[in-house]
Amino acid sequence: MPCRHRRIHAQRTGRTEVERVRQERALALLSDTELSMRSIAHRVGFSDERALRRAVRRWHGIHPLAVRDGFVAG
Repeated sequence: MPCRHRRIHAQRTGRTEVERVRQERALALLSDTELSMRSIAHRVGFSDERALRRAVRRWHGIHPLAVRDGFVAG
């Protein structure tokens, strides 16, 4: 694999791993804590609550409050 392609693949893999960790952490915090959405967003590494909402909808197709209420299996 040429060097450039290897570097691009490594960057994509790294982003995928970050996304996976964010998803797991966000689900755990939404399910197991009473933290505010803003606090969870910042702890997980999102710039704001809106970014967290968009990510949760992308991952699960529902609002983060629905995750908090137990509508998503971990």
